[in-house]
Amino acid sequence: MRHNRNFTNDMISIQDEKISTEESPGKPEAPMPSLNALRAFEAAGRHLSFKAAAEELNVSPSAIGHLVSGLEGALGSKLFHRLNRTVELTREGDLLLPGLTAGFRRLTTTVSDFRRRDKEIPLVVSVEPSFATKWLMPRLENFRALYPEIAIRIDPSHALADLHNGDVDIAIRFGAGQFPDVEIDTLYPNQEIIAVCSPELRKGKLPLATPEDLAHHTLIHRPSEPSRYNLSWEQWFHAAGIEGTRQKTALIVGYEDFAVLAAIQGQGITLATSLLAADDLAAGRLVKLFDVSYRTRFGYYLVATEEKLQNPNVSAFREWILGLIAKEQATDDYSVLTDTDLSASS
Repeated sequence: MRHNRNFTNDMISIQDEKISTEESPGKPEAPMPSLNALRAFEAAGRHLSFKAAAEELNVSPSAIGHLVSGLEGALGSKLFHRLNRTVELTREGDLLLPGLTAGFRRLTTTVSDFRRRDKEIPLVVSVEPSFATKWLMPRLENFRALYPEIAIRIDPSHALADLHNGDVDIAIRFGAGQFPDVEIDTLYPNQEIIAVCSPELRKGKLPLATPEDLAHHTLIHRPSEPSRYNLSWEQWFHAAGIEGTRQKTALIVGYEDFAVLAAIQGQGITLATSLLAADDLAAGRLVKLFDVSYRTRFGYYLVATEEKLQNPNVSAFREWILGLIAKEQATDDYSVLTDTDLSASS
């Protein structure tokens, strides 16, 4: 998890003074607990670990314990059950934590926005690499034409970016649609998996008349990650009604876009999502083999925090991509739209 080190250091270095609110005409308000103590409790409660909280805030675990004990005294409530090597929130701690977490996140965002108010800070989009290469980049020119004032940075990565504390503003992720603590828009769920190859390979000397003929050809594989990608030749052969087919040889390629590129170059036959193969199929660089496919439970989703969606640039990107996908779905055409189509979609 990435943390805003500068901000947390600033917070923890504030003098541990009690800040009192103005007295109301009736009963006087209790003094406000120190910001340091609240920050220490929030980090410890979020991690359920004094040690992890200390690492985040660049202080010692004993300092975290001292601040939390002081906060418990100031509030008159026990906030943690202290066990042998771990801690658990009490009922009172569980009530206090969510509001503090939301408050510190908002405070972090406010200070960060203030610090970069006079700078051209790009909109940072974290994207699954194959989706970036095969879908987003060919269409990004349209977004830039509609919003020339928005600088944008594409960050291709399989890693799940920390959308609350990191630099990423919005992300496109491949998965089952279960991403906690963020706003989720469904882009393309339940992807269809098809077999593709180059037209030259299809017309070559070795037969490709039936799925059984794949036994004579090189099959391009992804690394074995069925829980994440579900691009499985075994499942494709099962959909074709074939069990136990052995291929002539295999080529293992790490990313779907590289596997598709290898297929375009005639190096073998690969599985691909019909979405990411659409442009190459439409351009004639690839052909679909046989009327065989299966659907995975995974798909593409747009995710961002509620706070980041208040940013007009983030909101503009979200509205653009959702509008573009709605246009593609209305025309049932998932290849790159023409300039005329793109203008109409806006």
